[in-house]
Amino acid sequence: MWKEILEKVARAQTLPHTTRDDVVLLKEAIDDIATLLTQVESTSAEEFVATVQNLQAHLEVILKDKKVGIFQRMGIGRMLKQLGRKAGELNTIDRRDFLKSAAAAAMAPYVKFKGPTVAHKTLDIEAPVLDGKVPAKCYQRLDRILARVGSKLKQFSQKYHQDPRRILTAITHSIQEEGIKNVPSQPFLSSGLLSGEFDCDCNTIVCAAAGERYGWPIYAAVWEKHMFVTWGTDRKIFWETTTSLSRAFQTMESQLAIWKQPRNILKVPCIMRPLTQDELLSLQYTSIAHTLQEKDATTSDTYTAKAVALGPKIIFNYYIRFDIMNVKFRQNGEIRKELLQLYDRALALDSSYVLERTKMISRYKAYYSSYRMSSATYKKISLEAMQQRVRGSVRKEFETAREKLIAGMRNPEDPEIWFELYLIEKLLGNDANAGRIKPKMKAPKNPAAFYVPT
Repeated sequence: MWKEILEKVARAQTLPHTTRDDVVLLKEAIDDIATLLTQVESTSAEEFVATVQNLQAHLEVILKDKKVGIFQRMGIGRMLKQLGRKAGELNTIDRRDFLKSAAAAAMAPYVKFKGPTVAHKTLDIEAPVLDGKVPAKCYQRLDRILARVGSKLKQFSQKYHQDPRRILTAITHSIQEEGIKNVPSQPFLSSGLLSGEFDCDCNTIVCAAAGERYGWPIYAAVWEKHMFVTWGTDRKIFWETTTSLSRAFQTMESQLAIWKQPRNILKVPCIMRPLTQDELLSLQYTSIAHTLQEKDATTSDTYTAKAVALGPKIIFNYYIRFDIMNVKFRQNGEIRKELLQLYDRALALDSSYVLERTKMISRYKAYYSSYRMSSATYKKISLEAMQQRVRGSVRKEFETAREKLIAGMRNPEDPEIWFELYLIEKLLGNDANAGRIKPKMKAPKNPAAFYVPT
């Protein structure tokens, strides 16, 4: 059985890995080896089994994020040479002796992923905030940090190559040895590399880039206004990048406690879960769009659309997108349907209304559903004229508006919200409900108006 495993390992190392299809076949070969290992006594092969399992997990990450180029290929001749054996001795190799070095010889060493990492891609998209070009020294400093991580990896024995505490400490030291200090806020990775000052976002992006380059399961994780690192996909290990190393290693519970976050924020699907590289990039698109919102509306529009496309399950990406779309609606009401769909998508990402911003999104959904938002391409009509329409095709929209307005009520004493509810109840013909609401509301000086397509 061990001869068969060794031969399969050797064949796996000769497989190409330059395309996604190549990596799929490589994953199948590793899965086959893992299956064989379950059929043999493996008490003395724990490191070898762990290496195979790490390979499986890493290949899954590579395929998920569409990355290729993982391990150095090694033919059986070279592998046996590293083991100090000859091909004719395959049948007589002592299993225990083989297992002492097989993992390192057959499955290692890791080689760098040579494509651009998520940190390089982040720098690329920051060009618009730097007059169209990111200085070369930003990329050079980033490359020095990543190279330093690789140098530290070589100093570890093989058994520590997947140890999260050692790896994340090594990455942190690599950043610090580049003369970079922590600060509470840094708008962009490029400005952090130029100034030598990183905030939580910059640190996390570089950690994720190191994981991408050297094959570790390092991911970004977020909640509102904070980013940090998680190791693996089981949400058991977190790494706080802005504190001392003695306090950096956290569990989910301790991370929540330190930042005084309520546990119910975990009801928001994107919070504290490992983000894909696309999702991490999407947040950078949103951040840049926010900065450019007044200065360059066109790029901001493009970037927010890109953010939602790359990270459709990240509710924070919708915030600035709504600002952009609301401005566009005022110019052209034809986007109303698209805008309503966008509000629905965002609300589905926080169905428990945990985040305060979700309530605002819900209210705006109600305003659009009840035709209270004006547009240059819409005409203004009275309450009486709107009543005629509600009796016809748009009644369901007003029922939706009522639901979303109630869900989005932050302050039960807000008289303006009660006025909007009063209008909806009147239009739906619920005079009794309207009468109960009337004492709580504050009517505007001008008569209520509605806006409909011309």
